Amino acid sequence: MTASAKEVLAKAKAQVGISDGGTNTNKFTEWYPMPGQPWCAMFVSWVFHHSGMEEIPKFAYTPTFADWFRQQGAGFDADADARPGDVVFFDFPDSVSRIQHVGLVLGNQNGRLQTIEGNTSAGAGGSQDDGEVVAIRERAYGEAVYYGRPDYNGKPQKPRFDFPVKAWFGKGDSGADVKRWQRDLNRWCKALNEQDPDRATFMFEIEVDGEFGKDTEKATMTFQAFYELEPDGRVGTQTLEKIEQVRQRQRERANA
Repeated sequence: MTASAKEVLAKAKAQVGISDGGTNTNKFTEWYPMPGQPWCAMFVSWVFHHSGMEEIPKFAYTPTFADWFRQQGAGFDADADARPGDVVFFDFPDSVSRIQHVGLVLGNQNGRLQTIEGNTSAGAGGSQDDGEVVAIRERAYGEAVYYGRPDYNGKPQKPRFDFPVKAWFGKGDSGADVKRWQRDLNRWCKALNEQDPDRATFMFEIEVDGEFGKDTEKATMTFQAFYELEPDGRVGTQTLEKIEQVRQRQRERANA
């Protein structure tokens, strides 16, 4: 089932004002489910799925969301080509050079990009990529670094541009994605030691500060080696897919 861009944006606009109350938990994170985690990508995923576009996978991490569009040949980087319904990815100037936030394009007007975003702030103050609300925003073109174009109504219109997306994060990076990953690592380690002590030969609890430093890199490599992934310390597609599988098994055990 597919939907039109107008239908998707109407569904998104109906969510304006929904907040997480400073807890990173609301109906979008419960639906994913990933409560307690930054949720801008979860919001966009929720909108697509509740508009009938379930062919677009669910995403919680913005770099892999952008890379999915690249793999489909449906990504581009020209601000002037953005149109309503496109997915827009941001790299804000106050952080490292990496995709860190996502929203939906409402339009281009007066030299500004109109968007609707989840987990942002209602204005220029506050965190732009880990705020508390769904809000309609105006952004400078330079803040948007990548766009994805969904296949609305089964009529794909391929954008003209495509460029490599950094679909991983690692040492030296910072922000909401890093903080989420640190929480995931701590939960994984704790659950492993509690549920499978015979296999657990390590114990760590890294600081959840959103800064990907040596401790986070070491814990990442431990996780990767445990599941026989390449222990390069970079959180990319395979590592994220594995933590999703682990999280699903944890939910199944909790509900058993």
